[in-house]
Amino acid sequence: MPVTKKTFLWCCCALLLLLGGAGCDDDTADVGGSDPEGCSEFVIPSTWGQEWDDLSHRVSRFSMLFDAAAGCTQSALQTELIGGDFSTGEFANDFPIVDAAWQHVDGDRSRIAAARYSHEVILSGEISETTVTLDRESLNLSGYRDITVVIEGFAFDTDIEQGDEYPYNEAGCGFPEENPGYEPRCGYTARAIKMSAGVTEVTDTEVQLALTVGLLTGTSDRANMNAAMAVANIAAQLDVLIIGTSGVPVHNASIEYTHAPDYSFVCLGPETVPDELRALHVEGTAGAPAGAAGFASLSFEISPGDIACTRDDDCHVFGETCVDSLCTQDSAPHGVYVRGLRASLSQTSYSADDGTAEFDVEGWVSNCNIITILPMRNDFSAEIVWLQTEGATPSEPLRRKLDSLAGNFDVGD
Repeated sequence: MPVTKKTFLWCCCALLLLLGGAGCDDDTADVGGSDPEGCSEFVIPSTWGQEWDDLSHRVSRFSMLFDAAAGCTQSALQTELIGGDFSTGEFANDFPIVDAAWQHVDGDRSRIAAARYSHEVILSGEISETTVTLDRESLNLSGYRDITVVIEGFAFDTDIEQGDEYPYNEAGCGFPEENPGYEPRCGYTARAIKMSAGVTEVTDTEVQLALTVGLLTGTSDRANMNAAMAVANIAAQLDVLIIGTSGVPVHNASIEYTHAPDYSFVCLGPETVPDELRALHVEGTAGAPAGAAGFASLSFEISPGDIACTRDDDCHVFGETCVDSLCTQDSAPHGVYVRGLRASLSQTSYSADDGTAEFDVEGWVSNCNIITILPMRNDFSAEIVWLQTEGATPSEPLRRKLDSLAGNFDVGD
């Protein structure tokens, strides 16, 4: 029978015990190896956010992706936000404000390395759940003892080819009396955004990932949009960082909370979540570095089914005009016009003495603006991954108002 590295190490530990020396546990005996081609310089995102400067809009495109250049070391964050003809200048102009932050990791290749993987899927009214199996050698992650994964970026796009049932009309993005059909580029009101990445199996040669991504639409005050979203296709992209570690402590923790802001008819923002909801305590490894953390999952349920909309109770009014379509939502979950989305993660304190850390985790989707026509509730949940690696440096938070719908930011900004 061949003698493996692990068997050899255990024999050495047993011999030490027989000789009266200190023993070995599995974590120290089998630290693991590394890959000579592994990429130990990379960026872990910690904040994603885009919001409109003025109003809430339909979701046509929401994209926050790092550059797709070869290699694992990202150089730029590329963003795009489109919200139908009220954002593109056809009917009105609006411009995005981008929020972002990340952590630079410049680690020891013998202990940590990362590879990038991009998953693209067409959604047809559902959350996509996919399992992929990847070759560790091609990822340059051979030899590392542990594999974990965090979200690197995501994108949703409604302006894609549709099926024969789609009520297509090139007349624009107007209301039904102006246009009985619809164009997919006009986008849809939303009720949930979800994404997650996890490792389900690791062998010496392969790693298996479970990937989830989805944008769920919900009906609102445009009958033509409501008919189109029922049969619409939406493109989704989920980018992940696959991280190999040997002897680096890795910890997972989860948080969830409900945030129901008390909007008046006019809401000027900005959106905020109470501090006590955002606090997350994590038990780490004493003596290890403070390290870096990223998101493994994000879930925004922004129009839960238990929010009723009936003529008697919650009919919303523009002046003296009742918006009938907002008062007859019994047959389908309603959606909201979105002002912005934000997910942020920061370590607020760390004690090397006992290994405990406090994190601030904020997540919301907002429809707060000067004409907030529908109250909403955020049911937010997230899973974080905390890697206590050396060589981790947080970036300065970036918040920038753009004069176009797309942005490009150097990760050194």
